[in-house]
Amino acid sequence: MGEAEELAYQLDPQADSTRGQYNPAAVYEEYGKSYGILGQPQKALDFLDRAEKARPKIRFWETLLDIARAEILIYNGQVDEGLPLALRAAETSQRQGHRRRLERIYGMRRFLSRKAIRYAKAEEELGDVLDGPVAQWDKIE
Repeated sequence: MGEAEELAYQLDPQADSTRGQYNPAAVYEEYGKSYGILGQPQKALDFLDRAEKARPKIRFWETLLDIARAEILIYNGQVDEGLPLALRAAETSQRQGHRRRLERIYGMRRFLSRKAIRYAKAEEELGDVLDGPVAQWDKIE
């Protein structure tokens, strides 16, 4: 972590070949995503707070950090908190035609879809026990 931070601070955003894309905010955002994947949402959000403080004050970084926060929140079960961020980022990314960011948002959509299917199957199984199988109702006409 320290080495990545040091390298990011050494780059001159006006002169480097990444044109400012690699900076301390990029380091913190990447660490945040990684901790989110590891199931440590609070540590992940702490790194995103650091990224927010270090980011260049341009729309690109605002949207990217919205996506990262949305991923952490949604993938860790806090859909109500993450959804508004994902919606805002989706609108901006669609308007700008930014496919890579949209891929991440589509990933959240697939995740939510799989969860919805899983919950629907669980509800059906529970309903079969409580109410009897649906098939028995199909016989009545």
